Amino acid sequence: MLKIPGYLYIDIVDNSFYRDFPYDELVMPLEISSWEKILKPLSSMKISIHLSGLSDPALYPEFRDFLLLLKKLNLSFSLHSGGFIPHGWDLIRFLKKIPTFEEIYFTFIPGGNTIEGHWQPEENLEELKNCIRRASRNGFITKVSVPMISFNTINVGRIIKSLLHLGANKIIFRRYLGAVRMGLTPYRHSLQAALRKINELRKRGLPVAIGNCFPQCFSGGRSYCCTAARAFLVVDPFGNVRGCFNSRDILGNLLESSLQKIWRSEARIKFRDSLPPGCRDCDYLRDCLGGCKLSEEQWGVRKDPLMSPTDGRRMEEEKVFGDVKPKSDFSIRKEDFGFVMISEIGVIPVLKEGYEVLKAVKKGTTLQEVESRFGKKAVEMIYSAFQRGLIELEGLNG
Repeated sequence: MLKIPGYLYIDIVDNSFYRDFPYDELVMPLEISSWEKILKPLSSMKISIHLSGLSDPALYPEFRDFLLLLKKLNLSFSLHSGGFIPHGWDLIRFLKKIPTFEEIYFTFIPGGNTIEGHWQPEENLEELKNCIRRASRNGFITKVSVPMISFNTINVGRIIKSLLHLGANKIIFRRYLGAVRMGLTPYRHSLQAALRKINELRKRGLPVAIGNCFPQCFSGGRSYCCTAARAFLVVDPFGNVRGCFNSRDILGNLLESSLQKIWRSEARIKFRDSLPPGCRDCDYLRDCLGGCKLSEEQWGVRKDPLMSPTDGRRMEEEKVFGDVKPKSDFSIRKEDFGFVMISEIGVIPVLKEGYEVLKAVKKGTTLQEVESRFGKKAVEMIYSAFQRGLIELEGLNG
């Protein structure tokens, strides 16, 4: 659908996941000079960089130099962090000096945090809370990602209250995609109850959302589809391009091939279009795409284990909220077929009329004004994007 990815996740830290691969011993993680060769061609493209990974990016030995490289190349980027800042310098203060820095995301796991797959003590969680608080107080757009593991699902309300108190601008509850038998995978009924709670709080106006990869037949239509290899690609510490962090399939290498060529490759299209059995004839395939693409690799089954034999989602009727003001949590990009709104949560194609509506949203127009200028259909479009987490509604009282 897109000419190039909407955004790239760039993983700069070697991780035990990559060590399972039969790489030649001489293949080492990339140094700054190699990253510059990869990133320089991207500076002319409108691609958002998400500096993220299977480990905290701040653990990269040349992390400060990497940030300076992004500044030098004038590349817009966001940073995903677990709050582990081992370098002895003030990251928050440093980021304030980089004009192209946009947002900071923190991964928050109540009761402890993880790094390289190992549980960390409570003091690291306190360090993370302090990072969230300081980022917010320094005026950063501060978002928090919360993996939905077994002991998070029963504490959704408490987690949200705590993170809002720390100053988080948005809280995204994401699906846990780790090993099933580690005591971390929540039971289905607990997970569904948590999703209902999140949706209820969202309708009350709290800045919370459900992340990708939940099948619509499980989430009731309040999640967005997996956008792996559809809206984004992942670049690993060796320059290899993958469709997803957890995928072992390598689609190409940016030291050997251009991003455009990899994006047009058969391997990427095959990964993008892969579907589990039973999904092809579903009425909601366009929005759902069958849940997690890596079901077989993750859990040894060909279809997502959360898929439910139901009649699909049930979207509630759209409402007009008067003076409620949509908040922009997306970017707009022109494609050959028209326009798309792009968020980390998803991608939605829009017609020319929709583009004018989104421009009005960017300027802070209320829903009442949107309906007056563009009609009820425009409000329905905004409300649908709100339900999926791509737009926030300021002043909403459900």
